[in-house]
Amino acid sequence: MKRDFSQPLAALGQPLPEPASTLGAVSIAALLGSYADEQGLSGEEKFRRYQLAERIHAGNVQDVSAEEVALLKKLIGKNWPPAVLGPAYEALEREFSPEVAAQDAASA
Repeated sequence: MKRDFSQPLAALGQPLPEPASTLGAVSIAALLGSYADEQGLSGEEKFRRYQLAERIHAGNVQDVSAEEVALLKKLIGKNWPPAVLGPAYEALEREFSPEVAAQDAASA
């Protein structure tokens, strides 16, 4: 599944400010966060999250598995308020389409 992590996020018609301005920024912050209910998280799982954050940081469109999307949604839900979570979930649900991206760029 392809997702565009460079896409800007907006809530209720307004662009989200830094540090939540893109799907990538929101995802990376969630992946690199530390959560009270995960104190026993293995080093292997922490490293897996770090590797996904690196891929997302590389930018633009990335292939992600359904499992990775589920992990991102779980962690975004822990890390961000509803105004960020909503647009991020919507973006994660949308398959990347070069045609739609080109139309969006042309209308901006």
